[in-house]
Amino acid sequence: MTAGAAYLGVDIGSSGTRVVALDATGALHAVAKRDRPRRPMVITDLERTLDAERIWSEVESCLAEVAPRCGEVRSLGVCAMRQSLIALADDDTVLFASGNDDLRASLHGAAVDATHGDALMRQAGRAPAVIFWPGKLAWLEAEAPEVAARARALTTLEGWVVGRLTGAESIGSVSAAETGARSIPEDRWFDAVLPDWTRSLLPPVVDDVAAGRLSARRARSLGLPEGLPVATGVPDTHAAELGSRQADPADGDCVTAGWSLTTLRPQAHWEAAAPTWRGLRIGGGYLAESNAGDVASGYAWLGQAGDGELTNLASSTDSAAERGIFATTGARVMDVATAGLGAAGVVSPMPFAEGVPTRALLATAVLEDIAFAVRGNLERLPPPIVADAPVRLTGGFAAAPAAAPILANVLGAPVAAYPGLPVTAIGAAMCGAVASGDFTLDQAVAQLTPSPRVHRPDPSSVRAYDGHYACWMDLRSRLEAFVQETL
Repeated sequence: MTAGAAYLGVDIGSSGTRVVALDATGALHAVAKRDRPRRPMVITDLERTLDAERIWSEVESCLAEVAPRCGEVRSLGVCAMRQSLIALADDDTVLFASGNDDLRASLHGAAVDATHGDALMRQAGRAPAVIFWPGKLAWLEAEAPEVAARARALTTLEGWVVGRLTGAESIGSVSAAETGARSIPEDRWFDAVLPDWTRSLLPPVVDDVAAGRLSARRARSLGLPEGLPVATGVPDTHAAELGSRQADPADGDCVTAGWSLTTLRPQAHWEAAAPTWRGLRIGGGYLAESNAGDVASGYAWLGQAGDGELTNLASSTDSAAERGIFATTGARVMDVATAGLGAAGVVSPMPFAEGVPTRALLATAVLEDIAFAVRGNLERLPPPIVADAPVRLTGGFAAAPAAAPILANVLGAPVAAYPGLPVTAIGAAMCGAVASGDFTLDQAVAQLTPSPRVHRPDPSSVRAYDGHYACWMDLRSRLEAFVQETL
């Protein structure tokens, strides 16, 4: 390792691709980003296909932009959106590419759940099957038999990108667990929930910071060294958890407030009967997850017209809920029995007393809605390993200056924020740094994780938000009942 060493991280998210370069001290030296349009989820548009070739073009373009701005590139790490399924032909053509908003397998997933739902939660820690491999593969068998007949291999989005870089066919253990088709306690593919034709197509599973090598062909096209260590790909939420992990205390909750709203809590042991999702943690152990679902679609529906990002107008000292104004982005308290979309809109019991809400109040209401959803989902999780550790806030919504202070007051707990930092891509770069052999995972956490800004709750605001949270919980239950009655 030289003084000019650089570790690259690729983050393929729902709305774009980002590549970062870290040096050996964790300083961020280069960032490149390509945006990708994404349609908000609607109940009449269930089929969503990933544009894999566009994603690959974004990866190539970002790497080509960042690499010349670095010194000695030592490694590359990749993370990507979860709940993806890629089917490849003999010539490596992508036959099928399903993302995390693809709900076309709803009926077939329901059939899998009817037979194996309890076993899926005990073994794979994932249900309902509609958004995971068991449901999607059942759909392929029934509705796209030509794809099933031609498929040579199955993988995840991050596995496909790493495979293109290295020629490797494997995926990491964390990614395998996220497919919902892996028995975590038995460390094997859960054959009972998979069609017979898929058995020979499943990828080998390896350690999450194992190193592949950049192929000569890709090295030439990207301007990177041939044989460059490339870490096994990881899901983006897990990269965010790693990228925000602190050496002390090491086991606080991690919230990723992006297109979807995810809360992760480190756990030392596998809990087969837990009511929320579970998975593996990078470096060992487990993560309990309570997921509030898609929030960005509802946010987009509420409208972002005007100059700049709406949530940047939010205030941490002028509560919208205090005025009776609630914006609902669709975020919910997790229920693994349902995979439906949440209700979104603006609700105020005093629409004329206060007049038309300003954009600043609407922005504050959006962040309060997200904070209330985080609180509700954290309350669903098992007890934390370390009490009183700050809640780590990452994701696109975390960029709003008021997001962390509002969350701290709603939770009544300290919140660690990383303003302006692409934490998920940093986590991917950290995986690469470990794969290079320059760092152990503990060393990477100690030296490469960015330092947070910790926001502490205001006692008077905490008391007020306790009441607003109770109103929000009641509002959410009424909205969900209304949606079910009117659909």
